[in-house]
Amino acid sequence: MKLVDNPAATIAVIIAVIAISTLGYHWGNRSARTLPVPASFQVSGDSMAPTLLDGDTCKVLPIQPPLRVADVVAIRWDRQSHVKRIAALGGDTVDLAQGRLIVNGKRLEDIIADRADHEFVAPALVHVSSNQDHWSRPDATDDWIVYTHHNRHKADLATPVMDDYPINTSVRRVLNPVDRLVVKMAVVEPYHQQATAESSVFKAVVYNGSGFNPTCLQDGTARSRSPQTDAPNRVDVPNQVPAFVDASHPIAIQIKPSLDAMYQYHVYREIEYRDDRPSERVHYPVVLKEDEVFVVGDNVPVSVDSRQLGPLKRSAIVGRVTESRR
Repeated sequence: MKLVDNPAATIAVIIAVIAISTLGYHWGNRSARTLPVPASFQVSGDSMAPTLLDGDTCKVLPIQPPLRVADVVAIRWDRQSHVKRIAALGGDTVDLAQGRLIVNGKRLEDIIADRADHEFVAPALVHVSSNQDHWSRPDATDDWIVYTHHNRHKADLATPVMDDYPINTSVRRVLNPVDRLVVKMAVVEPYHQQATAESSVFKAVVYNGSGFNPTCLQDGTARSRSPQTDAPNRVDVPNQVPAFVDASHPIAIQIKPSLDAMYQYHVYREIEYRDDRPSERVHYPVVLKEDEVFVVGDNVPVSVDSRQLGPLKRSAIVGRVTESRR
C-alpha cells in the first residue's frame, strides 16, 4: 500500500475505510431475501466437486419457476454464501438406509437421475479407472470382456468400487462400496472410420449392488441403472455371464476380440449421497416444514450442509445456479 503524507488526506482515507467496512458489515447481515441476485459468482472451495470446482464461475438466476429437488442453489448462512444441491423441500421426509440419504422412500441419487440433464446442473460423474489393463477376457476367444476393479487403497487388490473422491487427497475416512456405475467406450483415433462401419450398440452387463443389469452401450455409454432395452437391441445374457460378473468384476461388454484395439474403456461412478458423520443436531427421519429446505454438497465426505446443520430456511436461498464455466 502507498503511504499518504497529507494529514487531511489521511483522515479522509480513514473515514472512507470505516464507511466501507460498515457497509460490508451491514451487507453481510442482510437476509438472503433482501439481497440482490448476483448475475454470476466464483466458486470457492471443493464442497461441490466434481460438479463445481474451486474457481469455477457460475451463473445465478432468480428462483423461477419453483424450486425442485436436485436444483443447485446459492444459499446463505452464517453471513456467507454457499453453493449446494437441494435434497428435499417442505413436506419431504429425509431418512437414512445403510448410510444413504433417502427422500420420501427413494434414494436421493435416483431421484436426481430421473430429471433431464438440461433442466439443472446435473451431478458430474466421479472417475474410477481408465486403465485398459483392468479389462480381460475369461477366455481368449470369449466375446465378453470384463472389468476388474483394482483398489489403489488396498495394494491394487480386486474389490468392489468404493466411494473414493480423487480430489480429496488429504481426507482419511472409511470408504463405502457403490452400486451406481457407468462405463463409456471411446474409439481410438486411427479407427474412427472402421468403428463407424461396425455396430454402434454393444451388449453389456453392469453390477448394481444386488445382482446384474443387462443393458447395452448406446452412444458409447451404459449405466447400472439403465433399463433393459427393447427389441431389436434386447440383451439376452448367456448363462456363463453371471458367473464372472460380481461386485469386484462389475462390468462385462460383449465385443469381438478382433475389435479390442479399436476401443478404450472408461469407468465412472455416480455420486451417492450419504451421511456417515452423525450430528447431534440432526436426527433421522427429518420431516421438513413448509418453509425449510435440506441441502447437500456433491463432494459428500467433506461438504458442510444440512447433514450437520439441519434444515435451512427456504428464504436463505439467493438464486438458482444454472450453468458454470472454468
